[in-house]
Amino acid sequence: MHIDDLAVRQWLQQRMERTENRLQLSRDEQVRILTRLTDAVVSEEFLRKRNFMVQRAFHWKVRKA
Repeated sequence: MHIDDLAVRQWLQQRMERTENRLQLSRDEQVRILTRLTDAVVSEEFLRKRNFMVQRAFHWKVRKA
């Protein structure tokens, strides 16, 4: 990504390099974020499997017709 505005680029660079682009999070915050990410992955997997089953069922209905 290229940022033309020198002031914005310097501000961003200073902010990221000072912390090495790492946030200082408490243990509770880390667990909360991990839980939400895990929930999202499980939800996506469920939807992917469900979509597969719907497509498969639709395919069989079309073949029988």
